[in-house]
Amino acid sequence: MPCGPMTTATQSCAQSPAAEDEEDAKVFWHDHVPGAILLVAMTIPFVWMFTKSDGMLEWAISRKRLSAGLWAPLQLHMFAHGSVIHILMNGSALVAVSGAIVHRLGSGLGAWLRYLILFEVCGLFGAVAFLCIHQWSSVPMLGASGAIYGLVGFLVRIPKDDNNLVPIWSSDMFRVLVEQVKEHLWLFLQFGLLPLLLGRSGGLAWEAHLGGFCAGLALAPYLRRKPL
Repeated sequence: MPCGPMTTATQSCAQSPAAEDEEDAKVFWHDHVPGAILLVAMTIPFVWMFTKSDGMLEWAISRKRLSAGLWAPLQLHMFAHGSVIHILMNGSALVAVSGAIVHRLGSGLGAWLRYLILFEVCGLFGAVAFLCIHQWSSVPMLGASGAIYGLVGFLVRIPKDDNNLVPIWSSDMFRVLVEQVKEHLWLFLQFGLLPLLLGRSGGLAWEAHLGGFCAGLALAPYLRRKPL
């Protein structure tokens, strides 16, 4: 079997697809810890504030609130959710993708730190994208989906455990993107189709999704561990 475009110099052309799949699936229990920590950090304030009349809206971000000097929501909005369904969707997506990402970032506390940096920066870029498009709107935005789409963007850029980068402007990028959509189809459906079915299409912050996704693509070369 000829070597594919993702094969590295240290890999044998005779390596079986089953061996490659087994290598890609090697995610250790501690790789899931950073994602679990973030999930706990989202769940505790949600439960604490759930009974309030306005829920977690005081953590939501908007251009109007920033103009009034309220900068804390720029960070807090990533840990705020509007309903039980909202936090369940984001929490399940976070758990699903975090282990593979941490494994691609290296080992030990350094990998955990890089994962948190990735989540944070993608969330901020998602917020900036939302604010740039809604400059004159007072509609607030909250939720971790911008940061989570950034994690997906990272996986699209580094789909294999060998940590080789997929060039952004290439046919391989389109192929990998299609494969990732198929693999995480439930994630894209829950962020897109479910709000439409529930009649809340106006609350779908696609701008934050796009901003976070692009940030994940861009950060991948700088945060990944050394390729195998």
